Amino acid sequence: MTATTTDGRPAGDVGSAAVRRRVLAVAVGLGVLAACWWGTHPRAFQGPGSEVSGPGTVGEPVYLGLAVVPGDIHLTDATARVLLDSTDADVDVLVCRLADVHLGPGVVGPDDLESICRSVGHPTGPADDPDHLVLEVVPWSTGVVVVEGLDVTYRTTLQWGTQTTGMTATVVVEAP
Repeated sequence: MTATTTDGRPAGDVGSAAVRRRVLAVAVGLGVLAACWWGTHPRAFQGPGSEVSGPGTVGEPVYLGLAVVPGDIHLTDATARVLLDSTDADVDVLVCRLADVHLGPGVVGPDDLESICRSVGHPTGPADDPDHLVLEVVPWSTGVVVVEGLDVTYRTTLQWGTQTTGMTATVVVEAP
Protein backbone atom coordinates (compact mmCIF):
# COMPACT_ATOMS: atom_id res chain seq x y z
CA MET A 1 0.00 0.00 0.00
CA THR A 2 1.27 3.46 -0.90
CA ALA A 3 1.04 6.31 1.58
CA THR A 4 -0.95 9.31 0.32
CA THR A 5 -1.49 12.90 1.36
CA THR A 6 -4.90 14.36 2.28
CA ASP A 7 -5.50 15.40 -1.36
CA GLY A 8 -4.74 11.88 -2.67
CA ARG A 9 -1.23 12.43 -4.07
CA PRO A 10 1.48 9.91 -3.22
CA ALA A 11 3.46 11.05 -0.16
CA GLY A 12 6.72 11.17 -2.15
CA ASP A 13 5.38 14.03 -4.30
CA VAL A 14 4.82 16.40 -1.39
CA GLY A 15 8.33 17.95 -1.51
CA SER A 16 8.96 17.74 -5.25
CA ALA A 17 6.77 20.76 -6.11
CA ALA A 18 8.53 22.84 -3.44
CA VAL A 19 11.93 21.73 -4.76
CA ARG A 20 10.94 22.68 -8.32
CA ARG A 21 9.81 26.12 -7.13
CA ARG A 22 13.09 26.69 -5.28
CA VAL A 23 15.15 25.58 -8.28
CA LEU A 24 13.11 27.84 -10.55
CA ALA A 25 13.53 30.78 -8.14
CA VAL A 26 17.30 30.27 -8.01
CA ALA A 27 17.49 30.01 -11.83
CA VAL A 28 15.45 33.19 -12.28
CA GLY A 29 17.60 34.98 -9.68
CA LEU A 30 20.80 33.92 -11.46
CA GLY A 31 19.34 35.05 -14.78
CA VAL A 32 18.49 38.47 -13.34
CA LEU A 33 22.00 38.80 -11.88
CA ALA A 34 23.58 37.84 -15.22
CA ALA A 35 21.41 40.36 -17.08
CA CYS A 36 22.31 43.11 -14.59
CA TRP A 37 26.03 42.32 -14.89
CA TRP A 38 25.83 42.31 -18.70
CA GLY A 39 23.89 45.57 -18.70
CA THR A 40 26.50 47.37 -16.61
CA HIS A 41 29.64 45.98 -18.30
CA PRO A 42 29.66 47.19 -21.91
CA ARG A 43 32.68 46.57 -24.13
CA ALA A 44 32.37 49.09 -26.96
CA PHE A 45 36.04 50.18 -26.71
CA GLN A 46 39.18 48.19 -27.25
CA GLY A 47 41.03 47.42 -24.05
CA PRO A 48 44.02 49.41 -22.85
CA GLY A 49 47.25 48.99 -24.73
CA SER A 50 50.23 50.47 -26.53
CA GLU A 51 52.04 53.68 -25.62
CA VAL A 52 52.37 57.20 -26.90
CA SER A 53 54.75 59.90 -25.74
CA GLY A 54 55.61 63.44 -26.59
CA PRO A 55 57.51 66.49 -25.40
CA GLY A 56 55.82 69.20 -23.40
CA THR A 57 56.52 72.86 -22.76
CA VAL A 58 55.75 74.57 -19.46
CA GLY A 59 52.39 76.39 -19.70
CA GLU A 60 51.51 75.12 -23.21
CA PRO A 61 49.02 72.36 -23.95
CA VAL A 62 50.01 69.17 -25.69
CA TYR A 63 47.36 66.83 -27.08
CA LEU A 64 47.65 63.05 -27.35
CA GLY A 65 45.10 60.91 -29.14
CA LEU A 66 44.41 57.91 -26.90
CA ALA A 67 41.31 56.10 -28.18
CA VAL A 68 38.86 55.90 -31.08
CA VAL A 69 35.22 56.25 -30.06
CA PRO A 70 32.73 53.88 -31.68
CA GLY A 71 29.83 55.77 -33.23
CA ASP A 72 26.96 53.87 -31.62
CA ILE A 73 27.40 55.10 -28.04
CA HIS A 74 26.40 58.04 -25.85
CA LEU A 75 29.33 59.42 -23.83
CA THR A 76 28.69 60.47 -20.24
CA ASP A 77 32.21 61.21 -18.96
CA ALA A 78 35.87 60.35 -19.41
CA THR A 79 38.69 60.77 -16.90
CA ALA A 80 42.42 60.26 -17.22
CA ARG A 81 44.10 57.61 -15.07
CA VAL A 82 47.07 59.74 -13.94
CA LEU A 83 49.87 57.56 -12.54
CA LEU A 84 52.58 60.15 -12.17
CA ASP A 85 52.60 63.93 -12.37
CA SER A 86 55.69 65.78 -11.23
CA THR A 87 54.70 68.90 -13.22
CA ASP A 88 51.46 69.92 -11.44
CA ALA A 89 49.81 69.61 -14.85
CA ASP A 90 46.19 70.25 -15.73
CA VAL A 91 45.01 67.01 -17.35
CA ASP A 92 41.70 66.78 -19.19
CA VAL A 93 40.00 64.46 -21.68
CA LEU A 94 38.38 65.92 -24.80
CA VAL A 95 36.52 64.58 -27.82
CA CYS A 96 37.94 65.42 -31.23
CA ARG A 97 35.39 65.30 -34.04
CA LEU A 98 37.66 64.79 -37.02
CA ALA A 99 37.63 67.18 -39.96
CA ASP A 100 39.02 64.37 -42.15
CA VAL A 101 38.19 60.78 -41.17
CA HIS A 102 41.53 59.63 -42.61
CA LEU A 103 43.50 61.62 -40.04
CA GLY A 104 43.93 61.14 -36.31
CA PRO A 105 45.31 63.44 -33.62
CA GLY A 106 48.44 61.50 -32.58
CA VAL A 107 50.65 63.90 -30.54
CA VAL A 108 50.01 67.50 -31.54
CA GLY A 109 50.00 71.09 -30.33
CA PRO A 110 46.96 73.40 -30.25
CA ASP A 111 47.36 74.68 -33.82
CA ASP A 112 47.54 71.17 -35.25
CA LEU A 113 44.56 70.01 -33.19
CA GLU A 114 42.44 72.82 -34.65
CA SER A 115 43.31 71.73 -38.18
CA ILE A 116 42.66 68.00 -37.51
CA CYS A 117 39.43 68.38 -35.52
CA ARG A 118 36.36 70.18 -36.85
CA SER A 119 35.33 70.55 -33.21
CA VAL A 120 36.73 69.76 -29.76
CA GLY A 121 34.60 69.38 -26.66
CA HIS A 122 33.95 67.55 -23.44
CA PRO A 123 33.19 63.83 -23.64
CA THR A 124 29.41 64.03 -23.30
CA GLY A 125 26.61 63.25 -25.72
CA PRO A 126 26.24 61.00 -28.76
CA ALA A 127 29.45 59.96 -30.48
CA ASP A 128 30.12 60.27 -34.21
CA ASP A 129 32.18 57.60 -35.90
CA PRO A 130 35.23 57.98 -35.75
CA ASP A 131 35.55 60.48 -32.90
CA HIS A 132 38.78 60.37 -30.89
CA LEU A 133 39.34 60.77 -27.18
CA VAL A 134 42.23 63.18 -26.77
CA LEU A 135 44.25 63.84 -23.64
CA GLU A 136 45.05 67.51 -23.00
CA VAL A 137 48.09 68.05 -20.75
CA VAL A 138 49.18 71.53 -19.65
CA PRO A 139 52.35 71.14 -17.52
CA TRP A 140 53.25 73.91 -15.06
CA SER A 141 56.84 72.87 -14.32
CA THR A 142 59.50 70.56 -15.68
CA GLY A 143 59.10 66.85 -15.02
CA VAL A 144 57.03 63.93 -16.27
CA VAL A 145 53.31 63.18 -16.61
CA VAL A 146 52.25 59.55 -17.10
CA VAL A 147 48.62 58.64 -17.79
CA GLU A 148 47.62 54.98 -18.03
CA GLY A 149 44.57 55.16 -20.27
CA LEU A 150 41.12 56.54 -19.62
CA ASP A 151 38.01 55.55 -17.69
CA VAL A 152 35.13 56.19 -20.09
CA THR A 153 31.54 56.19 -18.85
CA TYR A 154 28.97 55.68 -21.60
CA ARG A 155 25.85 53.86 -22.63
CA THR A 156 24.77 51.89 -25.66
CA THR A 157 21.21 50.98 -26.54
CA LEU A 158 20.95 48.35 -23.80
CA GLN A 159 24.11 48.75 -21.73
CA TRP A 160 25.69 51.41 -19.51
CA GLY A 161 28.87 51.49 -17.49
CA THR A 162 32.52 52.49 -17.31
CA GLN A 163 35.33 50.91 -19.30
CA THR A 164 39.09 51.43 -19.15
CA THR A 165 40.58 52.03 -22.59
CA GLY A 166 43.30 53.97 -24.39
CA MET A 167 47.05 54.03 -24.49
CA THR A 168 49.57 54.85 -21.81
CA ALA A 169 50.67 58.43 -22.46
CA THR A 170 53.90 60.04 -21.29
CA VAL A 171 54.71 63.74 -21.55
CA VAL A 172 58.27 64.80 -20.69
CA VAL A 173 58.82 68.49 -19.92
CA GLU A 174 62.44 69.63 -19.90
CA ALA A 175 63.90 73.01 -19.01
CA PRO A 176 64.24 75.32 -22.04
